[in-house]
Amino acid sequence: MDLSGFKKLEIIAGEPFMSITDHATAFNQNAVIKLGCPEKVCLLFNYETKQLAIQPSDKDDTKAISFMKPGRDAAKGARFNSKDLQYSLARQMDWDIDHYIYRINGTYYEENNVMVFDLTTAKKSSKRSRK
Repeated sequence: MDLSGFKKLEIIAGEPFMSITDHATAFNQNAVIKLGCPEKVCLLFNYETKQLAIQPSDKDDTKAISFMKPGRDAAKGARFNSKDLQYSLARQMDWDIDHYIYRINGTYYEENNVMVFDLTTAKKSSKRSRK
């Protein structure tokens, strides 16, 4: 049998998701791997639909931001510790990120190599106390 038209599938347990708190915007292992573990990404926001998209970018893109450090294990996911990003998203969504965690499942679009998160579908949960 000729397998030339087949591609290897990479199966990862769980769904790709991101979470937003007052400490970080984080992307889980599944999201990182589906995007190809890029060193840099561009963040795009649709103000009408309240969707955030993340797309790998080349190193020369001046609007790209660091995502995965070379050699970092994708199992640890990726995170931005940008108060500006976290609080900007919280203001757009009227979220209380000081007291809650917001988790949003993502949808990966292979043809554009982009992951889209519909922030209107966020699940809110209480923060765990740190001891």
